[in-house]
Amino acid sequence: MPMTRRDVLRRVPTAASAIAFTDTAGLAQERADNVIPPGVVTLEDFATLAKARLSAQTFESVRGGSADEITVRWNRDGFNRIPLRPRVLVDVSTLDTRLSLFGQNLAFPIVLAPAGVHGLLHPEGELEAARGASRARAVLVIPFSHTRPVEAIVRLASPAPWFQLYVTPDRGKAREASAGGPTSSRRWREGRPP
Repeated sequence: MPMTRRDVLRRVPTAASAIAFTDTAGLAQERADNVIPPGVVTLEDFATLAKARLSAQTFESVRGGSADEITVRWNRDGFNRIPLRPRVLVDVSTLDTRLSLFGQNLAFPIVLAPAGVHGLLHPEGELEAARGASRARAVLVIPFSHTRPVEAIVRLASPAPWFQLYVTPDRGKAREASAGGPTSSRRWREGRPP
């Protein structure tokens, strides 16, 4: 019988949580609102939880996509076509997930995609996302429509963050949105790789 994503995720949360929160053990206890309830493991589980906690307008802003949401459906369908192939009794003692991407050395290929207006979801907005990404040692992509100053986000993010830049007819808005952004984003704007 094939294993579902839910089956896999239900088997690993304890180990994954222990690894992910090693250096922040007291944080979840201090902030009970950050505790993920038992049984919440899939994207749909999180969507149900978010719908219960957020205003309808905020939930739809986060859940939805632009225009008629065709790409949202395509992305979901594409993700669902990826089969899980659990491999057991495989030697992973020499597993190495490091890579170099755009000239930046990363411990693993995980990047937090840019999601605009974090301030709708958390009072600290992208600052809290930068803290979380840093704790997980993942790259944060600062969204073009950020709600906190780029300089403050950059100070909190490690590894160095990237910046989502839309090239619009209003070049002043693009310059303003990326002011103080990471060096790599400035190099991309100038047409040079980082």
